[in-house]
Amino acid sequence: DPWLTLDTPDRLFFSTGVRAIDHAVETWCSSDVAPTHAAMALHGFKILMLSLKQVKSDVRSHASRRECQIGAWLSIQGVAGGLDLGASHGIGHILGGSAGMPHGETSCVMLPHVLAYNLSATKKRQGELSRQIDIKDKKLNDAISELVSQLGLPTRLRDCNISRDQLFSLAKECLNDKWLETNPIPLTDAAEIERILLKAW
Repeated sequence: DPWLTLDTPDRLFFSTGVRAIDHAVETWCSSDVAPTHAAMALHGFKILMLSLKQVKSDVRSHASRRECQIGAWLSIQGVAGGLDLGASHGIGHILGGSAGMPHGETSCVMLPHVLAYNLSATKKRQGELSRQIDIKDKKLNDAISELVSQLGLPTRLRDCNISRDQLFSLAKECLNDKWLETNPIPLTDAAEIERILLKAW
C-alpha cells in the first residue's frame, strides 16, 4: 500500500529507508546469517539503493515507494529471525537513547564509518554488495554516504546536535549494547568506539 506513505515527511521516509539499508548490510555482513536471510538481505539492499533515488526524483511515485516497502521488508528478515547485527545498530541505539538522534538518522551517519572499520573482515561481503549496485570506482561506504547526501540527510554527528564533548561518554555507554560484540570486528574498548565516533563527528 504505497499510497499510505505519501504523507510521511520526506526526512522520515528517506531516513527509514537508510535504516533498512543498514539492516540489509549488517545482516549480509554477519558471520552467523542463515542463507535464506542473506539472500533476502542482498536483494533488499539492491532494491533500496535504487528505489530510494527514484522516490527522491519523483516523490509521488507509487511504484518506487512500493519497491522501498518491499526492500525494507526483505532487509528486516534476519533481525526478525533473531540474528544479532553489528556496530552501526549498536552505536545507533545509544545515539538515539542517550543523545536523542532519530533512529534512521543514526544509520545515515554511522553505517559508512562502521563499514570502513569492518572492511578488513568483510571485504568479500562488501564487494558483493558493490557488485549488486554496479560500482567499481568507489568503496561501498562512500557509495552509501553519497546516497545519504543525495537524499538530503545528515552525514555527520555534528549536524545532529551531538557535541564533541559527548563522544567519550557515548562510547562508554555503547559497551552496554550487545551488538558491539557481534560486530564483524568485535568492539569491546570504549577508546576504539570513540575513534569511530570522532571520524563520524
